[in-house]
Amino acid sequence: MGGFASFQTNQVALVNWAGGGENSVSGTALGQIWCRMNKNDWKWYNRLDMGYGLTWTRTFGFTKNEDKIDFLSRVTRPIANSKVFSYMFEANFKTQFAPGYALPNDSTVISRAMAPGYLLLTLGVEYQPAPWISFYLSPATGKFTFVTDQTLADAGAFGVDAAEFDTAGVMIKNGGNFNAEFGAYFKLGIKKDIMKNVTLTTDLNLFNNYTDKDLDNRKNIDVDWQTSINMKVNKWLTVSLFTHLIYDNDIRLAITELNGDPVYDARPDGSLYLDENGDPIQKFGPRIQFKEVLGVGLSYKF
Repeated sequence: MGGFASFQTNQVALVNWAGGGENSVSGTALGQIWCRMNKNDWKWYNRLDMGYGLTWTRTFGFTKNEDKIDFLSRVTRPIANSKVFSYMFEANFKTQFAPGYALPNDSTVISRAMAPGYLLLTLGVEYQPAPWISFYLSPATGKFTFVTDQTLADAGAFGVDAAEFDTAGVMIKNGGNFNAEFGAYFKLGIKKDIMKNVTLTTDLNLFNNYTDKDLDNRKNIDVDWQTSINMKVNKWLTVSLFTHLIYDNDIRLAITELNGDPVYDARPDGSLYLDENGDPIQKFGPRIQFKEVLGVGLSYKF
């Protein structure tokens, strides 16, 4: 059993700065606990990743810069005494601690604990040609999405069925709180010391739902790719670079121009769709999500 805990912080102070900008202070707490158990040919690995961070600016006050709960449990057994191929069952659960908001509107909640929550159950074969790299393929994978916030569920957030309304605009059926998908799953995992005191870790996860009711969606592949480079300066001080790329066709986000201006939903003739107040309706759709974090902080390994 082992783990680590770390705290990273950064601060920006600007005085009469011609280039513009805003004073900010941020801090992020990260923790990981893992446990390995071996019995005969069976191996059982469990890992819990948690993180939460805040950024303060004069414009928005406190906002989140990190929020995750990620639990992984994996059981493996070699295939016919092979040293590189194993049967593997894996369960992965993800959610978050606190609500997220559609800034600059800090009253509109766009996510919260268990909205969404994800559970991935997989059964397949792992190929590990070297200790630092592995390939995993599961032709039988269940992906389950939970949205316990009814307002988000009624809006059809994160792929659940949206609420239904009659012609008068009266709700006749609440939105769903659960969405089940079944398909194929592939994972590439790398963890290697690329030089002294510098470790590269990357996990690429791909999922294809081949039971989607919409046949056009069956060609879409969900992507979840996390990469980190950790540099240990001394026993306590670390420098880390973390990137996270997500593409999920079920997650609909507001579409904007490169300058941030909204893109509005238009008819084939170019005229805009309008809401009940006569305002144009912003277009929503799946988008590539990307996050990058560069941090310097204190770390303790146990």
